[in-house]
Amino acid sequence: MKQVSLDTYNFSTQRTFALAILCVLLFVFAFPIGVLARESSPTQEEVRAGMVTENYKVTAYVNHDNSIRITESIGVNFLESSRGIMRNIPVSGKVIYYDGDDRVEMDARMKVEDVTVTGGPFTTYKENGELVIRVGDPDVYLDGPMQYEISYTARMYDDGIKDYDIVYLNMLPTGWASPIRQATLTVSLPGADTDVSAAEFISGQYGYAQAGEYDVVTQADKTSDRVVLTATSKAPLTKGSGATFLLRVPEGYFTGEVSDTLLFVVMAILLILVPLICLILWFSEGRDKPLVKPVEFYPPDGLSSGDIGYLVDGRVEQRDLLSMFLWWASKGILSITETSKGKFTIRKLGNLPANAKSFERVLWNSFGSELELGKPSAGLASALTSAKKALVDDYKQDVRRMLYTKRSVVAGRVCFALATCPIFVLFICLTLAGSPVSIGGVSGAGALASSLAQILGPGAFFAVWIFVIGGRILLRVGVSGGGIGARGGVILLLIFIVLVCVIGGAIQGYPLAGLGAAASGVIAIVLGVIARKRTDYYNGILGRIFGFKNFIDTAEVNRMERLFEQDPGYYYGILPFAWVFGLSDLWARKFERMAIAPPTWYYGYYEGNSFNTYWMMRSLGRMHTATIRSFTPPASSGGGGSGGGGGFSSGGSSFGGGFSGGGFGGGGGGRW
Repeated sequence: MKQVSLDTYNFSTQRTFALAILCVLLFVFAFPIGVLARESSPTQEEVRAGMVTENYKVTAYVNHDNSIRITESIGVNFLESSRGIMRNIPVSGKVIYYDGDDRVEMDARMKVEDVTVTGGPFTTYKENGELVIRVGDPDVYLDGPMQYEISYTARMYDDGIKDYDIVYLNMLPTGWASPIRQATLTVSLPGADTDVSAAEFISGQYGYAQAGEYDVVTQADKTSDRVVLTATSKAPLTKGSGATFLLRVPEGYFTGEVSDTLLFVVMAILLILVPLICLILWFSEGRDKPLVKPVEFYPPDGLSSGDIGYLVDGRVEQRDLLSMFLWWASKGILSITETSKGKFTIRKLGNLPANAKSFERVLWNSFGSELELGKPSAGLASALTSAKKALVDDYKQDVRRMLYTKRSVVAGRVCFALATCPIFVLFICLTLAGSPVSIGGVSGAGALASSLAQILGPGAFFAVWIFVIGGRILLRVGVSGGGIGARGGVILLLIFIVLVCVIGGAIQGYPLAGLGAAASGVIAIVLGVIARKRTDYYNGILGRIFGFKNFIDTAEVNRMERLFEQDPGYYYGILPFAWVFGLSDLWARKFERMAIAPPTWYYGYYEGNSFNTYWMMRSLGRMHTATIRSFTPPASSGGGGSGGGGGFSSGGSSFGGGFSGGGFGGGGGGRW
């Protein structure tokens, strides 16, 4: 048997023992290191997000006025070069929860004040119904671990529930860009004896709800008279998981909450005041005297068919001016020949009288001694537009024949100016009610001015647009075609006001306020239009014109026969006026049974070469069509550009945590 020395045995034993100890130590320490290494490796979601959110801690300090001082401590590790983080905080939306088996849904809003940030410079702005806090320098890129702390005060509005108050707070954003490895949520409530046994921390992605994802510890502090609930996530939160704190407390738990009641009462008073002032202006300055309509067999002396066409409705239309060809023909200074069916030649047989009005001269001088009707002409179209303006100016510049009193015109303009007020009032109230009071980290007057600028910029543009267009309409009263006509302009203006107010109110979450402002502006515009009071001259002459029109419309045939016997030229003398009244066919039918000789100034193309008033009116209808073609500018031969397609594009935003039956808050954020 081989002998082994004691020294050799001791050395071998010690070496073996040392190796065993080393193996144990390597196993003990290497295993957790490996596990930690595996745990710290970024997941695919984190790689796609470009960052790891190591921890997300939220502390909410709730006060008795339902203002909440919220601090969010966010630890991130940037996997890609980034300038910082962004946090989107919705300031309005829907609160949806369950009261037993009853689903409760209500609007919720809050103001965000006193924003402070550590971890980098920051800016704030409002976008798509959310307050955006952007942290970081746009010119500096960061890599690796960073720690940020965002603090702000959220002032909740009165929930409107009479039976109880509710604490409903989305503490983690559902739209955060990456998973959250560790979340700690702390809610501090006033009243150490507040019953928090029914308090819930509910997590889950949008549209889903999960309970039991957090370990919750409750502590009551008699010294500070507060109760504090701390929830710690049991496992990493997947991307899109948020957290909502929900607790129902007794009515009266919150007092002195933010309310817009007074603001909107003042707004309602102002919106009522605008149309009321306009109504007073119309009643005192714009009401017309009733028309006296005596029976008239002839038009008022000195008025042509063009004058009558303008005065009967206060507008100049193509038909009014083109009726002058018939009027001149009845005076013997013009002849009309239909050379073949639908083709006409007009020839001048004399000159205009010395007392012809300026619009007559413009139209008369638009062609030479002869005119072939049917071919579009830019020159004739331009002359027609000039004649329209000249006809209106003839009455505006003659003080004795002004159509509307100066005081009523001023009242109308005041109404149009007041119509801009509802838009200003609406946008100011929306700004004060719905916008964050703290902008860019600055509180007070500077923040309010910045917020006002964001909303009132469009409001000022809309109001100025309404005032300018309204003034344009009033200046062009009586002229239709060749631009914005009175009726078309008013309709466009009314549509514009309604769209601006309704859309603006809906976007800001106050649709009824938008409807109220729209109604106020529309009433002011309508009263501004009808506030034009007729002068004594216009009132008298218009009554005679309507009496004459009513006679043409309602006179019996036997009365016409007696007039025709007294004046054989009566039919042709009245025909231009029946034309502008739109009663030419009726006028012809009333003379169908009479032996009307063809006019000396008209050479027509008749069916069967026989003349009667029916065939003449058919012919004159063709002439009217040909005349309109001649006084219409030729179509442009140049190729038109293809529109790029304007329209609106709305980024939009959705509110609600989506878990625990929904919720207001949600929001999101991530790196930028």
